Amino acid sequence: MAALKEHHSKIQEWGGEIYGVSVDTPEESLSLRKKLDLPFDLLSDQSREVITLLDILNAEERGGLAYPNIYILNEENEVIFHSSDKLATRTDPRAILEFIAKHAENPSHRKINSKRKLEGKSLGDLLLGYPRKFGWTKK
Repeated sequence: MAALKEHHSKIQEWGGEIYGVSVDTPEESLSLRKKLDLPFDLLSDQSREVITLLDILNAEERGGLAYPNIYILNEENEVIFHSSDKLATRTDPRAILEFIAKHAENPSHRKINSKRKLEGKSLGDLLLGYPRKFGWTKK
């Protein structure tokens, strides 16, 4: 998250936004956001409903945590970038910025680093629908 913090303004210049989702309580998420001085929101999924539906639940780790994942959606809510990482290794934010630059040149450019099959708008709709359902969107 700290690495994404460094590139937050560049991602926003592109029109993107960053959100973190964890199983922590809202209070714990807010505390971590303040501690790390993060410029983006950390959302709470204590029930693990969203991370279970996204198939990113690591049930063996401390009662169930989310595997780190990065999704980028286009204007049509299609997933155009997905990286499914492990707890010890994360996608380098420079690779995300490189992808964004390539996608700006060629909107059909996609990068999916996941065994999960992503088709059509379904995952994009899920990614956008749950923030609305749980009241995570900004008013």
